[in-house]
Amino acid sequence: MIEEKIKKIVSTSDYLKGKKINPTSILPQKILTISGNDKILKYKVQSANSDNIYTVTFILKDGDIISSNCTCPMCEKTRSCKHVAAVLINKSSDLFKEEKKDNSSLDISSAILDKLYHKKTFKQELKLELELHFEFSHYSHGISVFLKVGINTMYKVGSKISSFLHAYRNKASSVIFGKEFTYDANTQQFNEEDAKIMDFLCDMFYFSEYTALSSCIYVKGNYVDKFMLLLKNKTFNVAPVYLFNGVIEASPLPAHLQKDGDTYTFSLDYDYLNFADYNQKYLIYTNKLYKIPDSLSELLKLFTLYQTKQINFSKDDIPKFMSSLGDVLKDASIDDDIKDKFMMITPKTSLYFDLDDHVTCTIKFDYHHHIINYFDSVDILRNDIYEREVLHDLINSGFTIDNQLLSLENIDAYDTFIEETLPMLSQKYNVFTSEKLNKMEIKKETKITSHFRIGQDNIFKIDFNLDGIDKSELSNIFDNMDSKRKYYKLKSGHLLNLRDKNLTELKGLVDDAQIDINDLDKECIIPKYRAIYLDSLKENKYHIIKTNNLFDEFVSNFEKYKKISLDVDQSILRKYQVTGVKWLYNLYKCGFGGILADEMGLGKSIQTIYFIKQILKEKEKSNILIVAPTSLIYNWENEFQKFGHDLKFKVVAGTKIFRQNFFKTNKDNRIFITTYGLLREDSDYYKKLSFELMVIDEAQNIKNPLSISAKVVKDISSHVKIALTGTPVENSCTELWSIFDFLMPGYLNTLKKFREKYHLKDVDKESLKSLDTLNLQISPFILRRKKEDVL
Repeated sequence: MIEEKIKKIVSTSDYLKGKKINPTSILPQKILTISGNDKILKYKVQSANSDNIYTVTFILKDGDIISSNCTCPMCEKTRSCKHVAAVLINKSSDLFKEEKKDNSSLDISSAILDKLYHKKTFKQELKLELELHFEFSHYSHGISVFLKVGINTMYKVGSKISSFLHAYRNKASSVIFGKEFTYDANTQQFNEEDAKIMDFLCDMFYFSEYTALSSCIYVKGNYVDKFMLLLKNKTFNVAPVYLFNGVIEASPLPAHLQKDGDTYTFSLDYDYLNFADYNQKYLIYTNKLYKIPDSLSELLKLFTLYQTKQINFSKDDIPKFMSSLGDVLKDASIDDDIKDKFMMITPKTSLYFDLDDHVTCTIKFDYHHHIINYFDSVDILRNDIYEREVLHDLINSGFTIDNQLLSLENIDAYDTFIEETLPMLSQKYNVFTSEKLNKMEIKKETKITSHFRIGQDNIFKIDFNLDGIDKSELSNIFDNMDSKRKYYKLKSGHLLNLRDKNLTELKGLVDDAQIDINDLDKECIIPKYRAIYLDSLKENKYHIIKTNNLFDEFVSNFEKYKKISLDVDQSILRKYQVTGVKWLYNLYKCGFGGILADEMGLGKSIQTIYFIKQILKEKEKSNILIVAPTSLIYNWENEFQKFGHDLKFKVVAGTKIFRQNFFKTNKDNRIFITTYGLLREDSDYYKKLSFELMVIDEAQNIKNPLSISAKVVKDISSHVKIALTGTPVENSCTELWSIFDFLMPGYLNTLKKFREKYHLKDVDKESLKSLDTLNLQISPFILRRKKEDVL
């Protein structure tokens, strides 16, 4: 029902265009109550194609819209535009009164009878007199309209204009003008012609910023011609002394076209010119008011400038003359022997549309079987006025001219061109479309699936099925999406809707999965540790993800290992510490890294030692590296002596000679404990070893990704890496990225892309709470408990 109401106010094409306007570009500006339920509502609408902001105004009477207007050029011409439509669509609850659905048939019948009765009720006919004051100022081009109303005696409206117009709109209140006349809408009415004038003037009054001191209505701009058209059959005054009976659209000046030898002469016969308006469109002649053609208006200005009343031209200039002044010849006297030369015909018009880089158009006119292109220069009499109208239709549809070529370069306008413009042009002209254009389809929705799979080789792979889209085009497609374009022309010639939710999902998935866009046209191999995050995205965010059985089994194992029963000494470990060991073991079995971030004092080292015991039960010859600050390496030695005395461990510290001898002679020790500083000095040795597990304690030591410590730690190869820290984020989220860059390189993408994705500059650690997407991504790989929660 709302759609039907809107389409009564704006055209169908404007309605369709209005649906495409972003609702966020519409802002309420002002609500003005006139009286009772009568209101004026104003909105601001940001143009989609420029920086212009237009004002859309509605006048409501008893909840019904009785007038609408927009300050855009299109609305000034047609009284309808997409901006008005957009406000009606998106602010319908403000503008349309709620319909009562529980009316009984008796109520409805009563309302119908009341309306029929009031239509039959006799009302006195009000008279309306107008006095027009044309502005003759360079800064103000318009008409001030003063009103007189009455039945027998006419009264100046003057300072009562605001209350009178409100009463006229309201159809209820009354205005006293004198002893013999009080305006009452219930008993008085204007005739149909005057009512149209009054409705127009009300619009002008309310659309302008009127004040309580106003005594007239100001009509300006393009509305002047529309207003004068309403006065075509109306008697009115033009200040100071003229009384006119309507407006005549014609040229009143006697015009002559004759030939003398090889010269043609066009002349006008007049003594003087008396224009009513500044723009010299309305000419007072023999006590009548004429609206003259624009071309004649321009000619008279030039005649005045050059102090002449005629034009002489040769045969070669006939096309130029007809192009400029052909529309004034219909009222001119033309010598019989030259009439044929100045007969303006309307050619048959054909429009040929093709598709190359853009949609192009060729205009051809048929002048009595003489077919010419619009841009041709030929020696025939052409109807330039008509030809310009054809060109104007195309330019209004978005076509532009470049080097005598008409093309529609804005791909975002292609859907409107195909669905609306072509049918409209086909009603006026002969329209032909090329085979390439006929084959062009608008892919409103793209079927997309992404397959995540783990193969028998245990490699994690991803590939996409894009419903006929060449994967090599995805880079350009995504670039156009980033540029907020609506459509993209594929190599196949089809139009791709860039606002399609499936395509939007694909772009988001590529970003979240950190897939190199240059790899999209081939099978992508990605780190297996992203599987858990991608599985969570499948459940919570993306519907285009498909997975194979091995992928699902891998994810299932991640959950299964959480519940696995480990043989640990529960008389020593507390319950939460047992949970921590299981969590570390779960990560290890799935090949993931993680951060054990329990608060200080909760035993991160003892949980790590029992985790190491589980690894060595399965792989007793595994090498394990523990890196800690210098102040803590002997604490680690003490912890191993208490809880892992049966393990082969060694603190690799002391002098350089001692360490070198140890590296040369060591055969028994599998667990190496060293410092960040000594790791830098001995990195060449550690790089030669293959580690099953690498643990860094107080991991905030590598919070600066550019530090030497961070670079050295990340250079060591290990099957699984674990970080221990009570403060994974001390100052900024960049610190967290640096630790994950050690644990699972690339999991949070490059530092640059990480900052861009989460809009990070100098973000404090508390801000991490609001980064929901990042939390979702890292939460499976961080275990953090507080003392008050576990003790």
